[in-house]
Amino acid sequence: MKNLIIIVLLYFTVFITINAQTNPKKEKPEQSITLIGSVKNSFTKWGLGSSKVTVHDEEGNLLGSCFILTYGDRPKKGNEFRFSVPKKNAKYRFHAECEGYEPLDMWYEVKNMSRVRYVNLPDLLMQRDFKHKDDDLDQTLDEVIIKATKIKMYHKGDTIIYNADAFNLPDGSMLDDLIRQMPGAELKDNGEIYINGRKLDFLTLNGKDFFGHNNKIMLDNLPYYTVEQLKVFEQSTVRSKALGHDVDAKLYVMDV
Repeated sequence: MKNLIIIVLLYFTVFITINAQTNPKKEKPEQSITLIGSVKNSFTKWGLGSSKVTVHDEEGNLLGSCFILTYGDRPKKGNEFRFSVPKKNAKYRFHAECEGYEPLDMWYEVKNMSRVRYVNLPDLLMQRDFKHKDDDLDQTLDEVIIKATKIKMYHKGDTIIYNADAFNLPDGSMLDDLIRQMPGAELKDNGEIYINGRKLDFLTLNGKDFFGHNNKIMLDNLPYYTVEQLKVFEQSTVRSKALGHDVDAKLYVMDV
């Protein structure tokens, strides 16, 4: 009887050993998370098309690249890129390139992501490269300079319209340099603007007051070559618009 028990125990021991060898434990596939980001202009916060983004690990190894095309007619939404990386604590370097802008590198650390599937990265905010800006108005052919001629200003009804690209300004010039050259315009040191002797009430960007009537922010930071036109006109106040007729004096506005 004793010998029988020993034989049975040996049998089960051999069976378990063989079964463990023929049915190894399956390893779980490596989990990953998706890193999502956008490439934008550092000043306007508009998305940049025709840009390239690459991601590298801490050792500098390239993990992936992405080409971003133009985002149609909705640039404010930004241009999105996505990279899938292992779900583990690690640091990654994102490198962005776009024609006309300075290259940009941004580091981001992934950690404590056990229950996270997607991570929204900080925007990659790229600055204009003023050093390599080409002059689109001058072309030299056999010692002959051809210059495009455009009307600097004209009236359309009660609106004065200035063509920004009709003014010749050096590279690196900002909006304040452009306004100083406009006929009939006067710019004070405190940012106040006068057109034909009349003070402007507002300076807006695409019809919106982003800077709380602080003209200096836009004057000192908006590159002149990003401006197409400047329009000067009278505009009814919010209260007048709500009532359907003018109850207040109209505002004098310049829209960039």
